[in-house]
This record gives sequence, structure tokens and C-alpha cells, in this order.
Amino acid sequence: MEYFSDGGRDDVVNSWSRFWPQSGRPQMWDGWAVVRFKDGTEEILVVEAKANSLEFETPGTGSKGNSRTKILRSLDETKAFLNVPTDAVWHETYYQFCNRLTALYFLNEQVEVPSRLLMIYFIGDQFPDGRDCPQSQDAWESLISKMHQAIKLPRGHRYSARVIDVFPSVTSNHSHCCLGSICVWLFRRFIRLRLWVNSSGPRLQQRCRASKTRTSWPGHPGLRQGHTAKPGLCP
Repeated sequence: MEYFSDGGRDDVVNSWSRFWPQSGRPQMWDGWAVVRFKDGTEEILVVEAKANSLEFETPGTGSKGNSRTKILRSLDETKAFLNVPTDAVWHETYYQFCNRLTALYFLNEQVEVPSRLLMIYFIGDQFPDGRDCPQSQDAWESLISKMHQAIKLPRGHRYSARVIDVFPSVTSNHSHCCLGSICVWLFRRFIRLRLWVNSSGPRLQQRCRASKTRTSWPGHPGLRQGHTAKPGLCP
């Protein structure tokens, strides 16, 4: 939440400290963007990137005591908002995705900061240790469907339009290691965007530019087909 701290939004920072534990390992995202639309409104875009099934099926929370109690309470609050059954287990396998949804709930509902979650699933990556890397969009979508079933996330849930999945191929000349295609995809949908990347996310560590383009952002009244996007530089 350093963006809000630097921006003088102490109310958001204080609310977050009450919503999520501040001790132990904090939530770490691969990227964080501030998006400005043509009508002057802004949204937060939280970015998470995956390249193999091992990092997709994340382990559960290791928190204990009061921290664990606070995490479970916030997860349950988010489940209730999304009409997820109370018996759904969100603190074990797929915990990372679940806490991303919980952060999205906090931003949109608790502090009324419009936000979206961008999930980047790389196709065709390779690792020296030979770990399993999905080689097609269908392979990723099968894993995603399995996850949704496991956490009992209903189809058409309230954040369906706020969780965005993209599937760039690392074999493409324009998208290797999240290069051009991700940035072009972003800039085609937003009027103005600045993207910060986490040092722990090497697949997002690439400077890239996108040329001016015309596009639309579904469901956003301030951006219609034919408006000219003004891409920036994602460092």
C-alpha cells in the first residue's frame, strides 16, 4: 500500500492495517498500475503473472495467532460478498489467488478505490528444472477452472468484470517474458497508464513502448470506441 502512503491516503493505509496483518510476510504483487481514463477518473490495476503450474497452485497461509484470525476473517468477508459458500477453503491451496481477490474487495468496497486484477498467464515458457509450463491457453484455462471449482467461486461472480485474464505466448516476438504484447494490451484499453513492477517479478522487468492506438474499455462510460489512447512507458 506504499502508493497510498506516498499519496497522502492515510485513511487507506490505516484501513488496510485493520483489514490485513502487518506482521510477517506482506502481500507482494508483480505489478501495480494507476490508470487514468479520458473522463479523468482513475482505477488501480493490480498485476499478477504466472508461467508454470507449480507457482499457480500456491500453498496455504503460514500465519498463526491473531494474524491468522484476521486473515480468515477478511477471506470470509470477501467470500460472503462474492456469494461463495461458507465452507469453501480459501486459506490452503490457491491461497494467493484468494488473497488477491480479498485485496480487490478491500480496495473496491472497503475504501472505495476502483480497482481491477490483471492475471497474466504465460504460454510456452521453459524452466531449467523442467517444471510443468502450460503450452496453450486451453491448458491454462483448465487449471483456472479447477481452481475456481476448488475455491467454489461461482460463474458470473460480482468481480467477473474486474478480474482480467490474458494469455501471452513467450515464443512470440512481441511478448517474450511479458514484453510488448502485455503493454500493447494494456495501452489499448486505457487512456493513460503508468506501470510499476515488483523487483521479485523478473518476467515483468522489461522496458517497452506502445504506439498510439484506438480502442475501448468494456463497461467504462468514459472510454468509447474511437477514442485515442495515449500510451506511456512501463519501466
